[in-house]
Amino acid sequence: MTDETLQAVLQEQLKEMQDMQFWLHRSWSKCKGINFDSDLPPDDYDDLEALASRYARACDIVYQKMFRCVDTIEMAPKGSLLDAVHRAEKRGFFESELQARQLRELRNEVVHEYASANLRYLLERIVGASQELLIIMDKAAAYAQRYV
Repeated sequence: MTDETLQAVLQEQLKEMQDMQFWLHRSWSKCKGINFDSDLPPDDYDDLEALASRYARACDIVYQKMFRCVDTIEMAPKGSLLDAVHRAEKRGFFESELQARQLRELRNEVVHEYASANLRYLLERIVGASQELLIIMDKAAAYAQRYV
């Protein structure tokens, strides 16, 4: 790929991530004040379901597309998702590899509904993780801007 093509792909990935960030933030803003210690009305469950779906899609965009696109621009060797996460941590996107792993594992729980028996706990975790993911998206966008 030429530099211009890579730059165009990065711009496209950046726009997709920023669009998803808007929707994730919108859902998170609706859910961050929910009191999980009391009974949740159906509207809260609807808002939390939207947040969970957006969280999972945002993780996919960040991990699978944005990190790999930056790797390509920087001519990093292709490798596993774990390799891409290691490089993202070195770029300062995450506080630690543990944080990256926990966010990704939560995404897997959402997508594969491993925690359906304890849905409230899962939804509460998604609210906190969404805030972390929004910060990571900000860092990734700022980093990618140097190549646009």
